[in-house]
Amino acid sequence: MHPISPALNAWKALAALLAVIVYQNTDLVADLLGSRWARERGGLVIALMVLGALLLFLLVAGLYSWLAWRATSYAVTDNAVWYRSGILFRSQRHARLDRIQAVDVVHPLLGRLFGLGRLSVEVAGGSGSNLTFGFLSTRVLDDLRAEILARAAGIRLGASGQTAVRPDATVPPGGHATAEGPAPTDEGGA
Repeated sequence: MHPISPALNAWKALAALLAVIVYQNTDLVADLLGSRWARERGGLVIALMVLGALLLFLLVAGLYSWLAWRATSYAVTDNAVWYRSGILFRSQRHARLDRIQAVDVVHPLLGRLFGLGRLSVEVAGGSGSNLTFGFLSTRVLDDLRAEILARAAGIRLGASGQTAVRPDATVPPGGHATAEGPAPTDEGGA
């Protein structure tokens, strides 16, 4: 995962906190600001206290996101795409290659600003079986998507990552195998 992933994920926690405060506690905040306690302390002190609380919350959310980023990994094997995540509640999920229906690259707004996106692997078998992970650079996303689709189609990648050979392809003497099967040989001697 890209090192900026924790920052892109931490903003969600801050937005959720602000939404809860504004939506559910508007009357409480208004009463607090109009109270004697608030008048004694002054607007600047209250503003600094609120800013300090937000910064503390952002620091805790950022630290948690960083630890979660460090504990997140993925792997593509010959049989499945594996995804491991979590700090307090560890989870390891996989999507079998023979069950993959779609592999999509998604670029959320904040990710696009940094040239990053997420990979979404849709699997047959239920709503909770899909995998989504990122943030990864666009180049890595495209390469990873191509690798997953190639492996799901039964194409085995060579050591360089560029050579693609189907496991069931037969190679004639002097010919080269391609993803579609053996290459035609020049037997006519033109």
